[in-house]
Amino acid sequence: MLHTSTLELLAEVSIALAGFSGVALMLGRRSSGRLSRLEKRRLSFLLELTLGVFFLSVLPLVASAASVPDRLNLRLCAAAVLAFNVVMGVLMFVRDAALSGEDRSRLVRPSQRVAQALLAVLSTCLLVVILGAWAQFAMSIYLASLTGLLLTAAFQFYHLLRSVGEAKDTA
Repeated sequence: MLHTSTLELLAEVSIALAGFSGVALMLGRRSSGRLSRLEKRRLSFLLELTLGVFFLSVLPLVASAASVPDRLNLRLCAAAVLAFNVVMGVLMFVRDAALSGEDRSRLVRPSQRVAQALLAVLSTCLLVVILGAWAQFAMSIYLASLTGLLLTAAFQFYHLLRSVGEAKDTA
C-alpha cells in the first residue's frame, strides 16, 4: 500500500528546502555571486538532494497511476533510490577530493558521517527490498530512505546558513 499523503509531504518539504536555499544565497556576500568552493559544494548537494527527493517522492505515485502493482512499484522505486544514493556518494567523494585543504578542514565531519552511515544502512535495506524480501517493510524503508536524503539536505542547508552568519561576522 502506498502512503500517498506521506509521499506528497516529502515532495513538498523537499521543494520548500530547495526554495529556502535561495534565501540563504541572497544573504550576505553570496548575493554578489562570490561563493567559496565549499559553499558551492554544499549548495549543489542541497539542490541535488532536494530535487532527487522530490522526483523520488512522485515516482511511486506516477507508477501507481500507470497501474503498476504495488510490490513491483516499490521494488522499482527502491532501485531508483539506491541508484541515486550511489551516484550521490560518488559525487561526494569526487567533490570532497577537489576541495582545498582549508575547505576540507571546514567540512563538518560528524554530520557528514551520520548522514553517510544512515544512508548506507538504508541502502542495504533497499537492496534487500529490490531482491524481493521484506515486502511488508518496503514502503517504510522507501519512506525512511527519502527522509534520510532530506535529512542530509537539511544538514547542507544548516551549514550554508551557518557560513552566512560567519561571513557577516567577519564583514
